Amino acid sequence: MTAEYDRTRGISSTPEPASANDQRGNGVDDSSFAHLRDNIIEALRILALRRWTFFIPFCIVTSAVAIGSHWIKRTYRATTVVERRDHPVLMNLRQTAATGEFSRFFRPTLVRDIKSMETMMEVVENLDLVDTGPEDAPKTADTVRAIRHKAASLIGGVNAFVVQKAEHYDEINISYEGTEPYLPRRIVQEVTNVYERRMRATLVAMLTEGMSYFQKAADESRNEISQLEEDILRFEAQYTGVDPTDPGALKLKLTSLESEQQELDRTIEGLAGEVAARKTLIAAYEERAQQQAESRVQAAQALANQGATIAIPNVPKSAAATALEQEIRDLQNEIHELQLTRRMTDLHPDIVDRRNRIGRLRERLKEQYLADASTANRGAELTDSDASVAVERAVGTDMELLNLRLELQDREGRLASAQSRQRIVESDITKHRELQKNVFHYRRDYQVKSDQLTQARKDHAKNMERVNEISSILNADESQRGVSFTVRAAPSGGISPVRPQAAMVLICALLAGIAFGAIAVLIQEVFDQTYHTARQITRSLGISILETIDEIVTSADRARQFRRRVIYAPAIVTVLAAIVGVCCVAAYLSLADPLTYQRAMNGPCHYLHRLQGSTAGVLPSAAPPPAAEDARTTRPAVAFSTFDYEDDVADILAASAAHKDD
Repeated sequence: MTAEYDRTRGISSTPEPASANDQRGNGVDDSSFAHLRDNIIEALRILALRRWTFFIPFCIVTSAVAIGSHWIKRTYRATTVVERRDHPVLMNLRQTAATGEFSRFFRPTLVRDIKSMETMMEVVENLDLVDTGPEDAPKTADTVRAIRHKAASLIGGVNAFVVQKAEHYDEINISYEGTEPYLPRRIVQEVTNVYERRMRATLVAMLTEGMSYFQKAADESRNEISQLEEDILRFEAQYTGVDPTDPGALKLKLTSLESEQQELDRTIEGLAGEVAARKTLIAAYEERAQQQAESRVQAAQALANQGATIAIPNVPKSAAATALEQEIRDLQNEIHELQLTRRMTDLHPDIVDRRNRIGRLRERLKEQYLADASTANRGAELTDSDASVAVERAVGTDMELLNLRLELQDREGRLASAQSRQRIVESDITKHRELQKNVFHYRRDYQVKSDQLTQARKDHAKNMERVNEISSILNADESQRGVSFTVRAAPSGGISPVRPQAAMVLICALLAGIAFGAIAVLIQEVFDQTYHTARQITRSLGISILETIDEIVTSADRARQFRRRVIYAPAIVTVLAAIVGVCCVAAYLSLADPLTYQRAMNGPCHYLHRLQGSTAGVLPSAAPPPAAEDARTTRPAVAFSTFDYEDDVADILAASAAHKDD
């Protein structure tokens, strides 16, 4: 039961007896807990009494704050994680300009490479964030300036860092924060693509430069190898059979050459004696033949003095006689060749057979001479002895003298060969003796050149191996050229804003509503001069309350109270609660699920558009459409337009579906 008393007039229309709480308030229980409990109860009483004063401002302020949150600048973020690994061949390239590219080049410069002006300008151009006119039109200074300005505005929203998992394995996190919901994913994806392309281009340039360096080093090693091989071959040609690295072998070689020289001296001495002996025999045979010829001449002269007719040996020769002479000469040459090359003696069957054939051919030649002379009517003048002399003059040769001449020729050839070899051996002995005197000097030079040649060959092989390895990388597919990129987490986010947060907006709206409701209750309580409880009267007037009576309620009052409590109050509460709920849900969806919010708002906005005949709606939007850059930057961030939003929503929904599929 309540009691109302006008504090200015001091009249109590419905006094209320003092309760137990009033008694405890008069000093029965003065503990801190009792005071706290009394204060809470008093506050609840005031709240219950001023419930409409609290509820209506609470709903209005909460709805206003929820609606006003649409005008708060949204910040959207998209993030991706990319795995970067070295090519296996690149891992094995040591001490090269391309080795350790993560630690030496790309890790420290990751943020600089991603947020560089060149990278962001390429991103702006690829995404067509600035209207550059026709594609084939040349870029003007104003276009470049606009692209650069847009790139500079994007740099502040890009963030990147690398997590080193291993020496040749990194995870790169790239994120972007901006005020437009449809851009972050596209920007993050394009930044990743541009960074990958630029890094591959940088790596290819480094590998190409490294390959040129190693190719040049390999060519220098090849030239050095050629020069050293030429020097060593010249040394080995100058000192044939000499190994300067082994002095013992040099001594053995010198001993062998001296032994060979002694053997050659003995051989030359023996051959010289044989040549001299055969020359003496040949001279004796020739002297004897000369004597025999002189004897035949003297006998012929004696016969001529006696008047005898001497046949002329020079008879005309027929073709048959010429053929026989040639056949005899061929057999004689064969005998000479066999004795000279194959060292056959006179007792060899082949030599004996050819000598017998020569004897038979000589007889046939003699008979042929006689026949030829008879045919020429000179048979009476050519005797048998004269025919023998003619044969002897034509093909006759003393075989013993021939053998001596063959042996002489053989011995002279062997002697010349032995003397030539003797000169070579003497020269080698002189060189080796000179080398033996300076063996340590030559040994050191030869060893140095040999070591240099070995090292040059190793360097050449190593450099060519690196050239081939780098060439294999450069000739590989672009996805495997030096490094490989794998998307660990596809670009996510970018549709729902990260700031402000939906929960924080709702909390702020509720706190603002509660605060304004509490302030309204406090103001009304302060300026209200009416007593509502007996305790207020006791404290204000200092008089005791003996009895209270209930408020006298008529039937009209009951009807009015019934309508207020059953019809008006529920209706007002329902309407206000619905307004608060709709505003809070709209604010929450605009932040947590913009696509659902836009689909929900699209129908009313189109309806209002048709009603008003205007392109601009009346409800704010958290997602500005992808219009031209100038329009996007000049109008408020909360402006909502349905002119081309359906296409934008379709694009965002397609991107979201693709992300879910990934």
